[in-house]
Amino acid sequence: PIITCFKNEKVMKNKPVHYVLFAVMCCIQLYIPLSMVLQQNDTLNNGVPYKFLTAPVDPNDIFRGKYIYLQFSGNEVVVDSTKVWHYDQEVFVSLEKDEKGFAKIKTVYTDQPAVQGDFMKAKILSIFPDQHKITLQFPFKRYYMEEFDAPVAESVYAEAAIDTSSFTYALVMVKNGKTTLKDVFIDNIPVKTIVSQKSKEK
Repeated sequence: PIITCFKNEKVMKNKPVHYVLFAVMCCIQLYIPLSMVLQQNDTLNNGVPYKFLTAPVDPNDIFRGKYIYLQFSGNEVVVDSTKVWHYDQEVFVSLEKDEKGFAKIKTVYTDQPAVQGDFMKAKILSIFPDQHKITLQFPFKRYYMEEFDAPVAESVYAEAAIDTSSFTYALVMVKNGKTTLKDVFIDNIPVKTIVSQKSKEK
């Protein structure tokens, strides 16, 4: 009986510790997604807008579930040497705007740049040693849509992607290396607006 009482007393003493550890674990699990959402909202509301021209893609590969799969033009960069780069490597890209106001890659760095100006993270998609060139995969390649709007969005974007007279671009907010995709435009009209108009016509 004495041993049993001692064990019970030890278990009771350990219970508060278990509760505290469980509470800490729950807080950590909640903090990570919450901080990501807050950071994304901060970039969306306070970032610098950049318009990234999208490139034509295979119409059969444009829409995947609830999002439009985006590919971009202007993601090729000429470098002095390709030896310091490798496939899927995370890099830092400094940005500027061309004469038409579209995003343009200025320089690619292996480490976060110390220079002033807007930059973002990207990954190396392919390397061409003979041409001293690399291509980049931008982090904002998915544009999510409401499930109800998905079929209409698929049709609208597919037509624009293969129409050489149209141009499409993604409006991306950039802040401190972070990016948030705000909207996708077809001939300066938001895709969601076009989808809404198409839906009303039916």
